[in-house]
Amino acid sequence: MNLLRIEQTYGMIGVETRNSKADIRTQQSRLNLQQTYVKIEIDKQAPTVKIDQHGCFATAGLKNVFELTEEAAQAGQQQAMEYTAKKAADGDMLANIKSGGNPIAEIAKRDSYQEHEFNIDLIPKVRPKIDFEGYIRLSAEMGEVESSVKEGYVKVNFTENKIRLYLAQKPSLQIQYIGKKVDTYV
Repeated sequence: MNLLRIEQTYGMIGVETRNSKADIRTQQSRLNLQQTYVKIEIDKQAPTVKIDQHGCFATAGLKNVFELTEEAAQAGQQQAMEYTAKKAADGDMLANIKSGGNPIAEIAKRDSYQEHEFNIDLIPKVRPKIDFEGYIRLSAEMGEVESSVKEGYVKVNFTENKIRLYLAQKPSLQIQYIGKKVDTYV
């Protein structure tokens, strides 16, 4: 019986690693603020509203004593003038009695019936006078902001990672013939 003996050794890879390393040192920045506040002064007079309704009431007939007296005096003077003009016209008609007609009957007929006028009107005809008084005065003094900055820093020391690969064991293959004879005929 003829035999072959095969011996195999596998190759081995070795790996050496060194991890990366980061050393970080920081100092924070500082910001200092100093502030002067804004000053605002307000001077005010509360608003007042003045409403004068005298004209509105006067058109409705609600007047004071002095206005009523003056109005009555003017009305009396107007009536006296109209009455004088009417009597002068009557005298002129009577003076012309010889031209014909009956002036006495015409005068009596005219004066025996009174004419009344009616009218519809709306009041008040005058708007009230409205005045406003008051004020607001503002004065401002600006504030200030002063700042100073102390810078911080960041320091970083970094060591890279390393990987080393090497052949720890070489592969091998051995083949041996174990047997007695080899037949060389084909």
